[in-house]
Amino acid sequence: MTGSGCRAGKEQDESFMRLLALGDIHGCYRALTTLEEFVGFSDDDLIITLGDYVDRGPQSKEVIEWVIDRTDRGQVIPLIGNHEIMMLGAMQGQFPMQHWLQFGGDQVIESYTPPGEEPHPEQIPISHLQFLDRRLLPYYETETEIFVHATVDARRPLDLQSEHSLFWERFETMEPHGSGKRVICGHSAQETGIPMDLGFAVCIDTWVYGDGWLTCFDVETGHYWQANQQGMTREYRIASMLRQGETLEPPDPPKLWRPSRRRERNRDEQQSEQARESQNPESGPSQETEATEEVHVRQPSQEPPRQQPPPPRKRDDLDDIDWLESN
Repeated sequence: MTGSGCRAGKEQDESFMRLLALGDIHGCYRALTTLEEFVGFSDDDLIITLGDYVDRGPQSKEVIEWVIDRTDRGQVIPLIGNHEIMMLGAMQGQFPMQHWLQFGGDQVIESYTPPGEEPHPEQIPISHLQFLDRRLLPYYETETEIFVHATVDARRPLDLQSEHSLFWERFETMEPHGSGKRVICGHSAQETGIPMDLGFAVCIDTWVYGDGWLTCFDVETGHYWQANQQGMTREYRIASMLRQGETLEPPDPPKLWRPSRRRERNRDEQQSEQARESQNPESGPSQETEATEEVHVRQPSQEPPRQQPPPPRKRDDLDDIDWLESN
């Protein structure tokens, strides 16, 4: 198991403006950067990323670079997910490469492949593999919350949890933990696109790599923000954190978030554009709009459904578990 868990004291928690949890990203970099701008991440926020940065989406490389950068700046505490475990296992020769590739590893390798070259695992830089292997935590704990990728065994303290519970078990098995702390997790994709709120546990994997959303959850207020790969955004609150007598209003319709400039543009491109403009002052400013525009899209036909018991286990994730535990 990568790293060791981290337990935060009260003083550390209170030094940050917001304590945020970020669900499974799965290579969906456009949704990530849209959500980052929509929420307005700042250096005063502490963001717990719940693992599964790679596989299935098209830009795992960019997602890992984002997590490394924010971790180095002290803004992000990154946890490990089962997809990082599969990736590292394949790259380290612990099980056949083909197993990882069929669960999204091929998209990871493609994200590292320069145009015109054949995809190959060796194109993944050692520095990225070392980050995933050495700096991701199995869990993070505060005075009131437990953050973990998959689940926790209700009967065991965190330092005695099995890897199966932390990284592979399904959300429908969850029971209140003996510590009395609420569990914030991902892993079990909620295909409704809505976080599963059980009161004692909240699952915020909302299927961004499918037709769902990437979710950022404010642990203190119960507010959550979402973005998808089409650049749409929406926000709402979980029901278990309403104050007595408070009711939830129907959510606003999703909006198409259009930042003024592509966030993916790197510094070299910006400097190159500035140099061209200085050499050709008569050409005028860039044609890109300077304003951020929000465009309303179709109103949903109904309010988000009431929370129901979690759906049956998904076959693909069970295959992950069965294969690993039989080898």
